[in-house]
Amino acid sequence: MAKGAVWTVLMRLTLRSIGIVSTIVLARLLVPADFGLVVLASMLIGFVELASEFEFATYLIRAQGIDRSYYDTAWTLSALRGLLVAALLVVCSSAAADFFAEPRLRDVLYVLSLASLISGLANIGIVDFQKSLNFDRDFRLTVQTKLVSFVITVLLAIVLRNYWALVIGMLSGRCAALLFGYTMHPFRPRISLVRTGAILRFSKWVIANNLLYYAQRQGYAFVIGKMLNSASVGLYSVGREISAIATSELVVPIGRAMLPGLSALEKEPAAMRRTFLDGLGVIVMLALPLGVGIALTADPLVRVAMGPNWVGAVPVVQILAVVGVVRVFTATSDPHLLALNLPHLTTVLAAFGAVVGIVSMLWAASIWGLVGAAWATSATAILQMLLNYAIIWRVSGISPAAVAAVIWRTVAACLIMSGAVLLLRLRLCCSSVRSLAGAGAERGEGAGRSNAATAATADLDRVIRLDQALAGADADIVGCIGRAREVERAGHDFETGVAHVDDGGLALEPHVQRVVQQIVGDVIELVGDLLIGQREGQIERWRNGDLRSAALRR
Repeated sequence: MAKGAVWTVLMRLTLRSIGIVSTIVLARLLVPADFGLVVLASMLIGFVELASEFEFATYLIRAQGIDRSYYDTAWTLSALRGLLVAALLVVCSSAAADFFAEPRLRDVLYVLSLASLISGLANIGIVDFQKSLNFDRDFRLTVQTKLVSFVITVLLAIVLRNYWALVIGMLSGRCAALLFGYTMHPFRPRISLVRTGAILRFSKWVIANNLLYYAQRQGYAFVIGKMLNSASVGLYSVGREISAIATSELVVPIGRAMLPGLSALEKEPAAMRRTFLDGLGVIVMLALPLGVGIALTADPLVRVAMGPNWVGAVPVVQILAVVGVVRVFTATSDPHLLALNLPHLTTVLAAFGAVVGIVSMLWAASIWGLVGAAWATSATAILQMLLNYAIIWRVSGISPAAVAAVIWRTVAACLIMSGAVLLLRLRLCCSSVRSLAGAGAERGEGAGRSNAATAATADLDRVIRLDQALAGADADIVGCIGRAREVERAGHDFETGVAHVDDGGLALEPHVQRVVQQIVGDVIELVGDLLIGQREGQIERWRNGDLRSAALRR
């Protein structure tokens, strides 16, 4: 199992590396509305697919001593499901476009319905790669498919510069998976339905579980797309992806590798408990520091990697980092419950998360917009984690003390790391403010009146920009400081208002001092309003010029 975990981690890291490069490149070529449109389409397709997803692969991996007829039945059911999903998407595409007030969604769904049909024809024999812990071949298959999708998507984005690059890239990935599956595994399916009953008896709980988890994790696209717009969906989607970069690429593969290993220990409960705790300890040790680190560096990470169009995703990344941390702590729970043949308990967890998550997001998004939706998701994840561990304690006897014993060191180290980073940012901010103030004084001493005023305004701008970058405020602050520059552009005010430069400092006439003080006071008030969630009205007042005009009149 350890070897399988290594291969799956390597696979996920490789896929994520490709995904990160793809996201950065595409973010520079496309706009949030393009991403949001494709996310809406993917959400609808995923929901319809999961509504008919019987998790044939999970059944074949878990079942012992099965023959070829089970594989043939699973492939036949999968092909029928793909045909049904494709037909349903075509029928519902116009209604979906009208519901979200997004006409482009209809054509996107038409094209992506082919992807569902292609997936249904995939070679079911490749599940043997996981069943036999032959993860190196699984690695090759998945990475090759991802590379094909990546290359085609990026090339089309360069040429087309619109959302069709993403759509065709998704379709090419499904085609590549179909081709590589049949070239890498010798199994050739036959049409058969003889084992339908056995497969469906296991899968009924898995279907409900998948639908509910999907509603929880992808329901944001429905809520935000309906209440806000497709650009907001794109910002939330990319922000969520960035916040989960580290955790998902370690949590998912290790959990995937643990299922067959835990299933083999079904009759040895003590060994299963040890394996559960050992796996949890490894996941927390590897993933938690990375998740916390991304949250601490979200602002510069988004600005440098994604560009100015994606600054709105910064608070989403910071808030949804909580969800990533929760996923780390619950990574081994679902494989453990499935190995115990208790899939209905995973359904209970999924139902709780879906209902509470969507209801709370509807309420929070209606009041606080995109940030409110992110906070609702994080709060739901915390409550779901508590319920998760209560169930694990009850069914397997793994106590909170046993869990704490394997994770406390990593948690303590992450807390120390967070404190050190925040303290360093504070010290850097204070040091930079002092150095900028000294530079402004020296520059003012040797300059004329107009140049001194320009230097003072430039230094004020640099200080606020630095504080904004370190504190994580968004680009609207910079826009507000731009309003202050209008005082500088009113050159005659400064020209007549500068009295003298004395003792290394800039002295202004009283009426100019009042102007500057009022502008700085308004900026400080705006920052305070940002912290308590009242920034929208204040920023609009700056944009309309109300505060600026009042200051200049005074």
